[in-house]
Amino acid sequence: MNLEVIAFTLMPDHIHFIVKLNEGSELSQVVRYFKGKSSVVLRGRLTFKLWQQGYYEHCIRSEGELLKQARYIAANPLRKKLCSTLSEYPYWDCIFIGKDRNSNGQYSIML
Repeated sequence: MNLEVIAFTLMPDHIHFIVKLNEGSELSQVVRYFKGKSSVVLRGRLTFKLWQQGYYEHCIRSEGELLKQARYIAANPLRKKLCSTLSEYPYWDCIFIGKDRNSNGQYSIML
């Protein structure tokens, strides 16, 4: 796949991604590939259908909107009370949030 992952968060019942598609990539192909590969990996371990049909997309048109959406995605586990700090939740990444923790054990935000 010809893309760059900007941010993602894997939640118990859904996933959020921000990706930058490079020349020649189509979002529908990326989603189909991701759903297919993850279904094969998890086959036999789940008793439910992993993915719904289709997906929701949103075109980000400015750097300000990109930062806002990336923060929303990274903070989703906090809003859903899955953790009290982002450093407690392992299923996320964001290029704007450093993985180095400060002296308080919190991640640093790079803007």
